[in-house]
Amino acid sequence: MNSLTLLNDLFRQMAWADALAWRSVFASEAARDDKQLRGRLHHIHLCQHAWLKIWKGEPVDANAGEGFDVRQLAAWARQYHDAAAQYLEGLSESDLGERVIVPQTGEDFRQPHLWESFVQITTHSTYHRGQVSARIREIGGEPAQTDFVLWVGLGKPNADWPENL
Repeated sequence: MNSLTLLNDLFRQMAWADALAWRSVFASEAARDDKQLRGRLHHIHLCQHAWLKIWKGEPVDANAGEGFDVRQLAAWARQYHDAAAQYLEGLSESDLGERVIVPQTGEDFRQPHLWESFVQITTHSTYHRGQVSARIREIGGEPAQTDFVLWVGLGKPNADWPENL
């Protein structure tokens, strides 16, 4: 196995897990209407979009997606995963060692390698998805199981997004 295979698996699992989290949100009226939950979901997808823009050398809008309702936010999440998959397809193993220029960092900040930024966004998303799951449970919903090993055990399925996104 090479690094690109591993990183592609991390991104495919992240898409699968995000889609399941969104299914849990749409299955609960309380979750769909919860401002705290919406804020956490926005943060996940804002970070994902920001990193994609950084990788592509595009400007980052720190307020992107702020005005989205819950359905628009879920659609924005799906758009990210489609765009990230397309971006990853164009990479070679040698690209992974390139440095990424992270905006608004100080002189002493060591710019990460591309592969390190991929690990950052996949683990960061997992961390916050755990918060989303906890919040769904707090307000009476049923969060989805999104563990990596479950995804592997299920045969690494593709993301199954809610309808009408």
